[in-house]
Amino acid sequence: MASRFAPAVLDRLTAALTPHKGAQACVIVAKAADQAEDVYQLAVAVALHVPAAGRDRFLDEVDDVLHPGRHQRVTPAVLAQAARRLAEHIGPVARVLVEREAPTAVDAGQLYAKLALHIDDLTLRQAFIATAPR
Repeated sequence: MASRFAPAVLDRLTAALTPHKGAQACVIVAKAADQAEDVYQLAVAVALHVPAAGRDRFLDEVDDVLHPGRHQRVTPAVLAQAARRLAEHIGPVARVLVEREAPTAVDAGQLYAKLALHIDDLTLRQAFIATAPR
């Protein structure tokens, strides 16, 4: 099956994952690409294979893949919306997580990708990412 993602995107994610998973990185990225609907879901799915302590750093490292073009700014309205949507999945701690992640997010998509890592269920995580303003 042909991937819906550009080879450069897959190569970039594989290169970033290789220090963590070695030769398995290629297989992990390929499987994630088969299931992901967009590049944000792909990056989060791959990031889940990175130890928790290094996930934010991993997402920062692949930021160029996540944001090749236009950016949806992280406005106060976007932050409030993200907190409300995340709270539906994890409760009131969502507001604290949004406040913690917001300063390092360059746009709404990256914010939602980082916040999604706090949702345990893969289907719910992907649905949350899909609600990010574009």
